Amino acid sequence: MPGSTFARYLWGDPDDEPMQWLGGTRWAVRNVVPLVPPGNIRMLDGIEARLAQGHGSPGLAASLRRAGLRYVVVRGDLERADDAPDPVLVRQALRESPGVVQVAGFGPLLGGLALLGQDDGGRVLAAGGWQSAYQAVEVWAVTDAEPAVAADVTALVAAGPEDLADLVDAGALDD
Repeated sequence: MPGSTFARYLWGDPDDEPMQWLGGTRWAVRNVVPLVPPGNIRMLDGIEARLAQGHGSPGLAASLRRAGLRYVVVRGDLERADDAPDPVLVRQALRESPGVVQVAGFGPLLGGLALLGQDDGGRVLAAGGWQSAYQAVEVWAVTDAEPAVAADVTALVAAGPEDLADLVDAGALDD
């Protein structure tokens, strides 16, 4: 996370995601060419929409866990683009979500302190005050990640894969 159309980073434009070549496990990414079933795309879009809000919740960890996702890699070194959520918001949502913890960080520190200035006598914060220092790549773990199991009773809801976090937050689904 965050998803992006292409892998275009502050350090270069490989277009293909480096995780594809560096990772030794299965992984998922949201980019311009989705090569998975529509339900998976909707699920990834729902998770990314929740992360883009910058607000954590128990439903976020539960939806990651139910999707079989054990780790979230935050790519803070992506070039900023209108189609990708700000990694600062992604990190904030993860940090505020029970059941998700940061386990590793790699690369140089990015960001910096918010710059204060004067504009007609008022206080001005650069980047809306969201700017902070963070590592280029961070790995967050979903705690107590268990594989999916068969249920004795199936809940019937009018929703899609992108709504899983909202359903858990509303108490419509349990473990």
